[in-house]
Order: sequence, then structure tokens, then C-alpha cells
Amino acid sequence: MALSNLSISVVIPAFNSASFLRRAVASCQAQSYPPTEIIIVDDASTDETSDSIASIQQNDPRIRYIRLSRREGAQSARLKGITESKGDWVLFLDADDELLADSIRVRVAALRTGEQAALIYGDTYLGEASDKLFQFKQLDGLSYSWLCKELSLCPYSCMMIQKKAFSVVGYPDAHFPSWQDDDMALTIGRAFPVRHCGAPVTIMHRASGSITTNRRRVAKGCRLMVKKYARDIVQCHGYFRLMLWQARIVRAYLLAFSQENLENRRLCIRTTVVQQSAAVIHSVCYGVLSYLADVLTHYLSRHFDHIYA
Repeated sequence: MALSNLSISVVIPAFNSASFLRRAVASCQAQSYPPTEIIIVDDASTDETSDSIASIQQNDPRIRYIRLSRREGAQSARLKGITESKGDWVLFLDADDELLADSIRVRVAALRTGEQAALIYGDTYLGEASDKLFQFKQLDGLSYSWLCKELSLCPYSCMMIQKKAFSVVGYPDAHFPSWQDDDMALTIGRAFPVRHCGAPVTIMHRASGSITTNRRRVAKGCRLMVKKYARDIVQCHGYFRLMLWQARIVRAYLLAFSQENLENRRLCIRTTVVQQSAAVIHSVCYGVLSYLADVLTHYLSRHFDHIYA
């Protein structure tokens, strides 16, 4: 099949996304290389998400709506979208993000006839400011050794994956509390080449309550990733690298505990001696934990390209 004739399915997991889902869908509809279908998987939302989808679905037959009977998490919603998709490639977009106008075109253009790359990704702008460009490692080819070193690649909203690759490698774990995009990247990268398309492809917005703002979930996800890929880390980079990852886990939990102490300090009304004492204790704990996390961050930054957990 000619590259210009590839069919693209966009999968958007949504949970209580009524306030920003239209923006995400509109960015798909505005693509210079139009997607074949836009699949919205509603993870049992309790707001007006379904009504919002119904209103935009009327004017675009490419929009498909799937509602899960109970909440299963964003990863399960994505996997449901993959299995229901009909395109040659699956492009992921979180409901609070948006695609740049040439997002699909530049990724299709990065493909090469006859080669086996199964994951094409690009950079992202952070928020509305066009000067906040976050650039990811530019890989091109079989890169599993590097992926095992960093256990990360890019967020879901920057990925486009060849659907038939899943019949070879299977699906990533649906129950990771965080690091879901990283698990997907390593699942594909273990068997197939990955390629950076050389351009930004999305604008990412951080909605309140997102996974990355919950330090406890980030820490747990980090621990599960290291446990899952420990053998590969050792085989590719030795036990010292695994020890560095154990230190990353410690740092992640230090950040989680410091966040919890900060929140608990704010909850103290400080009208009684007991409440005032509790606030002081939480303040001290927050300071100590933050300092220890900063020390680990300074050391680990010498060994990792990027530390977000």
C-alpha cells in the first residue's frame, strides 16, 4: 500500500471531558492528512461527556463513540479503541490535548517504504505558549537498549503505532497507575524500530487531577515499570543501572510523601494547639523530604536524560 493511502484511526480516551473534548476532536477534524476515523472511548463518564460527543458526532460520520459500562482507566479505554479501530495505524490523543494541523501528515511522511518501523512519534508544545517546546530523544531504528536505559520515550499524545504490531507483541499492561505511555513504548520497541518524525505534533495541556499531578500514582508506576523490565535493564546496562532505577523509585516516593505532607499542612486550620503542632510537623517533614528528593535529583540527573518521577 502506498504511504499516501494509509488509513489512520485516532483513539481518544475520555473521562469527564465535556469541557475540553471538543477542542481535541476539532484538532483531529482540521488535519491536513484527514484521519479515517475518530474513536472516542468514554470511560464511564459522570458529566456531560456523552452529550458533548452526540452534538459533534451528528456532523462527522468518522466519529465513533464507545462507552464502557464501568470505569476501567485510560489505558483500558485506549486498548478498547485499538481493538475497535479499522485503520492501518493508530494515533493516540488524550482528551485534554490537541493535534497540530500537520500532525498526521508529518508522521506519515516519516515512514519509509519497505521498512518495519512500528512507532512514529514527535515533539510537543506545553500549554498555549508556542515557545514551550518539549523535545524528545530522536531515535531511528531498533532502540530497545536505549529504551531500557530510560524506560520512557514520549507521552501517548505524541505516538502513532502500526496496528498490526500488536498482533506480534501483544498489548501493554492495562493496570499500570501511571507510566502507561512508557510501557507502550517499550512493548513496541522491544520488537520493532521506532522513529522520531523530526517535528512537533501536539499541544499538551495538563488538566486538573491528571496522573502526573498525583505523585503517589507516579511513584507506584515507576516501581512497577522497574520490576517489569528489571531483567532487560540488567542485560542491556548491568546492575549499576538497575541500582540507579531503585534510587529513582526512592526519589519518586520522597516526592509523593512530601506532596502529601504539604497538602496535610494546608488542611490544618491551626485554631488549636494540636492543629498548630500538626502543621509544624507537616512543615518539617515536607522540608526534609523535599531536601532529600533534591539531593537525589541532583545525582540522578547526571545519569538520565530526563527525570519526571
